Amino acid sequence: MHVFLYGITGILSLIPIILLQIFLSKKESKIPGLILPTINFLFSLLYLLQAMTFLVGLVAFLLANIPTIIFLLIYLTHRRKK
Repeated sequence: MHVFLYGITGILSLIPIILLQIFLSKKESKIPGLILPTINFLFSLLYLLQAMTFLVGLVAFLLANIPTIIFLLIYLTHRRKK
């Protein structure tokens, strides 16, 4: 039961972040839509630098960049609509 609640809480906490990315991507300037992907990418570099081995760092880096890719896809989707 706790795992289910943690999953629901995690998904619900992502909704405002995704809505923020959509809002920033719709701005007339290109820069606001790139803020969240840039922040997420910089945090993923921390995972890479803190890893004990290269393989662990690479896996952590790739997994940490999944949200970066999602944010960039949202950005590109909304920029192409203009």
